[in-house]
Amino acid sequence: MWAGASSSNVVNAAAALIVAALVIAALILGRDFLLPLALATLLSFALQPAVLWLEDHKLPRPAAVALVVLSLIATTVAAGALLAREVTGFAEELPRYQENLRTKIRDATGTLGSVGVWRTATEVLSNVEGEFKQQQPRGGEPVKVEVQNESSSPFLAFAKYLRLSISPLTSAALALLFTVFILLQYHDLRDRLVRVMGPTEIGRSTQTLNDAALELAHFFRLQAGLNLSFGIVIGLCLWAIGLPNAPLWGAIAAILRFVPYIGGALSALLPMALAAAVEPGWTQLILTAALFGAAEFITAQVIEPVLFGANTRVSPLAVLLSAAFWTTIWGPVGLILAMPITISLVVFAERVPMLSYVGVLLGNSPALSPKQRLYHLLLAGDASSSAEEMEDWLNEDRPLLDYLDHVAIPALSIAANDTAREVLRPDQLDKLKGAVNEYVELAEDLVEQRLGQKEQEGQTAKSACAKAFVLPARGAFDHAAGKLVALAGQLEARVDVMLAAGSGLMGINGALQNQKFQYAAVLSVGEATPAQLRLVVRRLHRAFSTSIGILMAKDHDDVSWVASEPFAQASVFSSAKALLDKIRTTAAPSSGPAPLKPVASLAR
Repeated sequence: MWAGASSSNVVNAAAALIVAALVIAALILGRDFLLPLALATLLSFALQPAVLWLEDHKLPRPAAVALVVLSLIATTVAAGALLAREVTGFAEELPRYQENLRTKIRDATGTLGSVGVWRTATEVLSNVEGEFKQQQPRGGEPVKVEVQNESSSPFLAFAKYLRLSISPLTSAALALLFTVFILLQYHDLRDRLVRVMGPTEIGRSTQTLNDAALELAHFFRLQAGLNLSFGIVIGLCLWAIGLPNAPLWGAIAAILRFVPYIGGALSALLPMALAAAVEPGWTQLILTAALFGAAEFITAQVIEPVLFGANTRVSPLAVLLSAAFWTTIWGPVGLILAMPITISLVVFAERVPMLSYVGVLLGNSPALSPKQRLYHLLLAGDASSSAEEMEDWLNEDRPLLDYLDHVAIPALSIAANDTAREVLRPDQLDKLKGAVNEYVELAEDLVEQRLGQKEQEGQTAKSACAKAFVLPARGAFDHAAGKLVALAGQLEARVDVMLAAGSGLMGINGALQNQKFQYAAVLSVGEATPAQLRLVVRRLHRAFSTSIGILMAKDHDDVSWVASEPFAQASVFSSAKALLDKIRTTAAPSSGPAPLKPVASLAR
């Protein structure tokens, strides 16, 4: 059991595993009922916008549902009839291509049989065939062969096909029935779901259902349009190549592409086999393979990312795992339903706090916030990647000060908090401090590079309008934060920041020895306790006998002592940007160095 784990946590984990096992068992055992219900639910989400559109045009809901469902049935029947006609034509022409196909198989067998391991395999098969021939009866003795003809009356053949098709027809009828019922009772079912999710969460529940419906309808429209376009392009190109029954292969390609990952490859098998059969040469086969490969690559790698983008809210790994899971549970139909079901789960997870972990595991939103990711990288000792993310931030023309206030200083605050709670082992803490030092050095190089680029571009750097003294309150993380603030002041704020050589009370001696600055700041990301920080600020106030403004983060743990201090008279700042802006705007260079006005900065 890991540190901090309790018996209740173990019991909860065991209960969660038991519930998951029961859910999976229910999905498998209730497949005949749940599969049509899932199809009907997803189909209802897809058809609901059309029903609402008809309702907006003064058509009663029953009539709108009937019109939409009848249109769907008519479209399906018409497409099936056209597909059946093409299949019949293909079956009639297939015997014409047998000789070409035999020739190609013999040529391929001869070519493979003369090369390497294939030659060895061919020899082994020939030897085995010879052994079988040797074991046949000798002397011309006849072998008795008995052939039994199975009765093939039309009635028995019809009964056989009916028995094979009764299960899918029943599932299709149930799915259609459920679809009609859900569309007719859509508003009532939605109200009941909202009531089940809790009367105090009506707003969140309603928004969740609306988002799920819109997300699924949007996905179905885009997917159907994309697959239809894919089938049309394939059909036209195959017709241009000269392949028979090109409309049939285009329709099959459009249908099979609803199957994730393997649909495009499956749709290419039969056209490639036909291309090999219809022509004595290999030109059509090569062109057909190149067509399907190029079309699938462009669709999957170029068009789909542009059309869908981040709208599906599902990570690629989640799509793969979901496809594998639902295929295992429900077979090929589960593979088709995997993506819509996963989208629905992610939408609900974003709105229901109890399912937040599902959104983290399946969603495509970043699992960690920028400050958490920076701390994670530093904890792993990856300072170079941390510096690259800072560079990416600056390359997007975003200020370095904003990066400090939203990413860097909060990440250092998390590190200081973990250190104070003794979460990190000594070796981990040493590794973290080393990564932080390297990260700051890389940041210094990055700032110097930016300043050099400005000089090369002819942008004369403006001289600093103010000088400030930054005193780290305590520890390496405060010192690193002070260096970053100094870099930001140099690059963006026109503030010349002198960082104390030491921290805490030792750093005050450096301030007394060099009083050529106009402001002073105490910087703490959380390593110093409130008592230690109070002592440092009081000593600094006593050393310069002036009022002190205090910069504190909004989520600081202990701020009650600030109001009771006699030096809490100046403005209270909430970010490093506000601190440097205040120093720059209130400085008076013409009057020379002003009396020291220390500013205590706490950013946690």
